Amino acid sequence: MIETKTKSGTTVILEIQEDNGLLHVYGNFTHPKIGVQKVKIYGWETAAKRGNIEGAKATGPKGPVLLTIPRKDYDKIQAERRSAQKTLDRNNLKLVPINFQGNLCWFSGYTLSTRVSPTDWDKIKHLCKFVNSGINDDTWGGEKYKGWVVIPGQEDQVEELLQVALENRLAYRKAQKERAKAHKLNCQEKVKEVVAYIQKHGVKPAGWNSPSGQVIPIGKGEDIYGGGKWFIVNDNEIWLIQNNGHDGDDWSLNNVRTGGAGAIGMRVPYDNELAEKIRLYGPQGGLH
Repeated sequence: MIETKTKSGTTVILEIQEDNGLLHVYGNFTHPKIGVQKVKIYGWETAAKRGNIEGAKATGPKGPVLLTIPRKDYDKIQAERRSAQKTLDRNNLKLVPINFQGNLCWFSGYTLSTRVSPTDWDKIKHLCKFVNSGINDDTWGGEKYKGWVVIPGQEDQVEELLQVALENRLAYRKAQKERAKAHKLNCQEKVKEVVAYIQKHGVKPAGWNSPSGQVIPIGKGEDIYGGGKWFIVNDNEIWLIQNNGHDGDDWSLNNVRTGGAGAIGMRVPYDNELAEKIRLYGPQGGLH
């Protein structure tokens, strides 16, 4: 964090913040007319382009801003950002997939998510090779790539030599995906049980209904195209609602009002165990 001033004397606090793995510089200051402002700094405007006026280019809620702060303070905070970004990238180091196919060269495997230091590179360079998809006359899929990749079968050793964090290692990430997949399947089965129960024991009220209460989506729930399923839970009843508003759907079956053509709803008396199961599994148990 650096405290500096513009040419007009306004105090600006420069700070670095992370956004999805990338570090950015922000300027915080108080404008006499519009109050406290926070702007994202993205470059430097030279005096040659502005006629003796130079400063940090930024954008904020009120649009573009030029902060006429000293160049030395701008350079200092950007140097801090670059250094911190290198540290962050190294801490988040992982193997990322690379895949391409062509008539002369093809590869399916992994490369590093970021550049590493010469010391780290010396540890693993014998486990890597250089590839260039650009030499292909014909390509059959994948991406354009030119650079170093891990020799297939050496991924575990590279991760160990570079001391990649456990949660970033391929085996851990694969296991996480498998656990997430198993959890989703379990949620789907639980939701199927609830749906089957309501369909068997519930009633479909006649006429048009507008049930109120806690809306709990099944997966993504209602969509703008007339599809989706969701539950509505209140103190007296539990509704299962199937959107039925697609072109070609039989709208005469609808008995629940929506923002479109309507939906088909069935209800059962409130049951605490059923409601808790819906709240726990509904959003994660999307059914096709």
